Amino acid sequence: MMSEKNIKRTELMDTEVSVFSSIFDKTPCGRTSLGEWLMGDRFKTEAERMRTMLEEGKNAQYREEKKKLPCITPSGAFDNLFEGAVPTTYSHFMCVDIDRKDNLHIADFDKMKEKISAVNCVSYCGHSISGQGYMLLVPIAYPEKYALHYAAFEEDMNRCNIITDPTCKNIGRLRICSHDPNPYINTDARTYCKTREKTLSIPTNRFVFNGKATPRKWVQYNSPEETEKKIIKMTDYIVRNNIDITNDYRNWFKVGCALADALGEDGRTYFHSISSVSDKYSWEECERQYTSCQCVYNGSRHRAESFFGLCKDYNVLYKDL
Repeated sequence: MMSEKNIKRTELMDTEVSVFSSIFDKTPCGRTSLGEWLMGDRFKTEAERMRTMLEEGKNAQYREEKKKLPCITPSGAFDNLFEGAVPTTYSHFMCVDIDRKDNLHIADFDKMKEKISAVNCVSYCGHSISGQGYMLLVPIAYPEKYALHYAAFEEDMNRCNIITDPTCKNIGRLRICSHDPNPYINTDARTYCKTREKTLSIPTNRFVFNGKATPRKWVQYNSPEETEKKIIKMTDYIVRNNIDITNDYRNWFKVGCALADALGEDGRTYFHSISSVSDKYSWEECERQYTSCQCVYNGSRHRAESFFGLCKDYNVLYKDL
């Protein structure tokens, strides 16, 4: 049984996969490493050409040209892609697509890499060939259960209002070449251990936002009643004094998860109050964000003490109120 571990950049970059001349091919034309395929300017010209087609409204031409581009099997190296084929060697990565057309409800879709950077089990996130979507690479514990891992991850993302492409559950699905000069790479990504059939008994952080590699134990310093009392009083002080503690996405996310953990649905009002101090405040986006935080706070680093610690950074101390 594979133990949970960090996926280091060298592992991500050196992993060998099969190359196919186009999506029509059933036998590979060679092999390459994920690093060689994903990094650098190898496919810059093709990506720019394809994105220009879309910008000029040449959608039909784009679809036809896309079929002719080279591609890989991110899940591993294959001898062929005939029905029932499995990798001869597994990459231990699962490829996930997130397309704009499936996520029109996400107003800041262009910031998806920033959002995904908060997911601790994603090793890579980069633009697709169209520039209108993203490809994720997620290290998985049991590649022979690829579809079950994908189903679980899909559900996790759906609970966070992010819709993934269901066709990616096919272990032999081809990934067309692309180019992203600034991909997100997590050198300490956690192995994703959940499957749809069950949650594997490997300790803690399965699908955790902003988590570190080593599980972190938290101590309950206050009773739920005392915690709520502190949050109410500190929120009131923040709003009255116009103190913006959510000036970047990570802090905003931290506050949402902390309130969701401490107060559940009751924390939504306080999240709005704290967020409203920012010039970026939008009621609709705040609603979506808190719902997302409710999906992921269980097992997250962000407990009530995270909120109190952030307040301390802004000189908002309960003992002084």
